[in-house]
Order: sequence, then structure tokens, then C-alpha cells
Amino acid sequence: MTQTQRIEKSRMKPSSPTQWHYKVLPNREDIEELTANLNTSRITSTLLWQRGIRTFEEARVFFTPTKQHLLNPWLMKGMAEAVERVQKALQQQENIIILGDYDVDGTTATAVAYGVLKDLGARVTAYQPERLTEGYGITRRAIQEAYQKEVKLIISVDCGISAALMVDEAKALGMDFIVVDHHLPNPATTPQAAIILNPKQDTCFYPYKDLSGCGLAFKFMQAICEQLGADEFLLDERLDLVALSIAADIVPLTGENRVLCALGLEKLAQRPNLGIKALMRSAGQGKTIAVNDLVFKLSPLINAPGRMGSAKEALALLMAKSSEEAEKIAMRLFKVNQDRKNAEREVCEAAFKQALNYANCSALVLCDPNWHRGVLGIVASRCVDKFRKPTIVLGGDEGILVGSGRTLPNLPLYDALADCSEYLNGFGGHAYAAGVQLQQDKLEDFRTAFTKKIESREFLEDLLRPKLIIDLAIDSEELKPKTINVINRMGPFGPDLMRPVLSCAINKALDVAVFKGQHLWVKVKLADTVFEAIGFGMADLAGVVSQGMFEMAFSISERLNTQLDLKGIRPCAP
Repeated sequence: MTQTQRIEKSRMKPSSPTQWHYKVLPNREDIEELTANLNTSRITSTLLWQRGIRTFEEARVFFTPTKQHLLNPWLMKGMAEAVERVQKALQQQENIIILGDYDVDGTTATAVAYGVLKDLGARVTAYQPERLTEGYGITRRAIQEAYQKEVKLIISVDCGISAALMVDEAKALGMDFIVVDHHLPNPATTPQAAIILNPKQDTCFYPYKDLSGCGLAFKFMQAICEQLGADEFLLDERLDLVALSIAADIVPLTGENRVLCALGLEKLAQRPNLGIKALMRSAGQGKTIAVNDLVFKLSPLINAPGRMGSAKEALALLMAKSSEEAEKIAMRLFKVNQDRKNAEREVCEAAFKQALNYANCSALVLCDPNWHRGVLGIVASRCVDKFRKPTIVLGGDEGILVGSGRTLPNLPLYDALADCSEYLNGFGGHAYAAGVQLQQDKLEDFRTAFTKKIESREFLEDLLRPKLIIDLAIDSEELKPKTINVINRMGPFGPDLMRPVLSCAINKALDVAVFKGQHLWVKVKLADTVFEAIGFGMADLAGVVSQGMFEMAFSISERLNTQLDLKGIRPCAP
């Protein structure tokens, strides 16, 4: 019996708390043909096929994305009209203001739009609302400030698609509006008095729908630069900001996002934005940087000022003109981020305790008016990780509750909120993350309705259980160094293009140990290579490894080709 056959047999054993799911394999003939065409291994061909790569030409584009693979920005609905309006503002030297969200995506989008227009000679300023005093999106304070500055054109980035009332107010004051927003439009609140750039509009036929807010702002600037015959350097210099936004906003790393991210990572390695460079140095990050580094090391630092009050410091960092200026701002961001961590820890402890009151519920709606509003989204994510339930975390004052929600795969949050909208003042976001606002006296009705909506889903118990998705079961002799190198070249990795997860039956580990009381270390030999496999939080599985044959699911470490990141371990049938 081969190792792969043993894995098949082990699948018939009673299920573990974590569900192991193997992706459907392509036809053998298709894989053999692709293997021959690419002169590669069965593993590589199967992984590529699963990711939609079926020909030599598609593989060439996949492995070597270039600027030539970016889509034509003029295909987007509203683009010609938006570029024409900006061109008029440039010619007539009208005052322009960029209104951006206060998270990483909004801050990078603001930096890109402001920076390019400034370099083109525009009379432009930037504005970001304060989370704690103004809230999300286009605010009345922003409109009034624009009016006082005699602005003629407002451009919102990463926000505005639900701001019909505010856009109408701006128009009444004599200001034109361009909305550049990637969030899902709601026909009831979509501005009618604005030029809109949003590929998610039903009537927009732009081929790629999942751009980040900054990516969308970049496409707008790309069209403007093409129209004016501007130097491509204006765009190239901001590609690293786009990559940062793609990583931070957890958008799919497919299609044009993947091209933009790859180009941005290349820019980061060669000549990073001065602000990002200062953060990288302060965080001990070397020149080699991956999407995970952007998500877990840099994004929290850039998000911190917006979470704790004002995002102005983060924007100033990304637009710094000297290394000295960038270093000073970076140090201040580290201090703010520490304050954010302290607030997050405090709210997390209270939220976890409150969640125990709803142990029998399939969803959580947690609330305390005194909780710091800047960390509610992070706390919601922590609750989802800990309790495996869709979670809304709320804070607020004066009878108005505001908060953020997070959810699990296959349990869309936006749809659930839409079905409970009668209890909400407003909501927005996407399938897995959303913001909400409601009256405090509607809290219990909303909690009941939201929980019932989640509980109405078929197969809910299975949906709430942790899932481990495995691309391919392999024999230990198949994992050659050349195959590993090709797998690592499949990046950048992220949502919808995750680092491949393989599984393999192991006859016996060379060594096994537990470190720091909770993490598992295993030494195994695959083909001719000895690997160290690390399983964080998997110390309780050391006994399974020690007993003999076992199946392990793993990814190749992005740091070291001879290190494996363990995803799961279970007994394997002899």
C-alpha cells in the first residue's frame, strides 16, 4: 500500500474536531499533459491546474507578471468622465480635496491620489475623518472644511459609495464629487449626484471586480497619467503603497491584484517608500518582504493612529519627503501602536468574559458603551478565532452604538446584516467584515435577529467547525528541491491564492519535541531532504507523532526551504 493509499484509508476514520478537506483532483490525462508541456513535476502541475493555469502561456504570465498585464483603466464605467473632470480642475487650477478612509487601504489610497495629483501640479489637499469623533466615511465636517477652503472638486477614496446624502449636500454647496470606492454598492444609498468609479456596480463591465480601495485609486491615477502623457514614474513610485493596501485589506490575490501586489513587492525590495522603509527598519524587517509581513508587521502600525483617533500621522508617514522625517513619525507610530495593543487587550478580556453568557448561541453580539471604538474590529476577529462564531462587537455613547463584525468562511456577514437591517441605523462592508450602527434600545432585537439568521443556515454545525483545506496528498519521495522552488515562486500568496497545503504520510519521525510548553517540533525526511516542521499550538499532538505512522498537512515555509509550517497532524492507517 502506497503512502497516498494509506491517507485515503485514514480518511475513513472518525472525524477530528478539525475537518480535513482535500480539493478535487484534475483528470490524470490533463495533469500529464501539463507536466509534459511545462517540464515540471506532478505536484507543480496539479497545483497550477487548481489555480486555473492550464497552458504554457498562462504559466508564463502567472510566474512573471509585468505592467503589461495590468488592465485598461478606461474599461471602467465613469472613468472617461472622471478623468475629464480632473483635467478641468488642473487646467483651471481649482481646489481639490481627497477624502480618504482612516484604515491602511484608505490611507494608502489617499497618499496615492494626493501624491500623483500634487506631482501633476494640482491644488490639492487631503482629509481623513477622525474615527472617534466623526466616524467612518464622508462626514459633514469634511464637507464643511472643503467648502471653507473653496474646493470645487471632492474625490473620495475607499469610501463614499453609500454617502448619497453627503454628496447631495456637497453639490448643493457648489462642489462636484468623484467617488472612488470598492465597497459593495447599495442602490438605496448610492450617490446619484457623483461620478462613480466602482467595478462592483451592476452596470460596470470592468473585467476585474476585486481591487482594493488603493488599487482602484491607482487605476484612476493611471488613466489620468495616460490622458496627460505623464511620466510612468509617478505611478511606479507608488506601487508599494498599492501592495500594502492589497495585503492589509485582505482582498483576493488573483487577477490584477496579484499583478499589482507582485510589482509592489518588487518596488519594496528595491526602493521602498521612505515611510514604509522607516517602519521596516524599526520592525527589524530586512529587504526581503512577503505579504504576511505587510499584514502582521507593517499594517498594524499604519492602522494604529486611525484606530486611536486620527490617521493624519500615518498619512504623513507615507508622504514623508526625507528619511529623518520618516524616522521621527515611525517612532511616534510605534508608541501609538503600543497604546492600541493595551486598549485591545483590555477590551478583549472583557469581550471574552461577556461571550461566556452566550455559550449556547451560534453568533455573538457583544456590547459595552465604554469599550474603545478603535479596537472593536480587532476584538471581533479575536472572538471569531477563539469561539468559532460570527461576532459583532459594539461600543458607543449617547444611545448610539457603533461597531464592527467579523465572520467565518461560508457564513457571509453582509447578507446576514442585510436581513437584520430594520434594527440598524446603517451598515456596510463585505462578506467577511462589516461596520454597523444602531440605537441602544434596539440592541436586544438586533442580537436576536442576527443570531436567528446565522442559526437558520443549513449544516451550521459543520460550517462552525475549523476546516483544513488540503490541495494535494503526496508521497514523501515526490518533494524534490526543484518542486519546492517552483512552489515558492507561485507567490505572492493571499486570499484565493493561498500558499499550497500538502499532506503526506510519514512512517516515522526522526525526532519530536515540544517547546515553550505549547508548540510542536518534528524532524522528518522527505525524499533526500531533512525538514524541520513547526506546529504552533500543536503540543498536544506530540503523542500522535511519537506513536509511529502519522499524516501531516503542511506548507513550505516562506523563509526557509527546509522548514515546514504544520497545519495539522492525525494518525494514519498502517
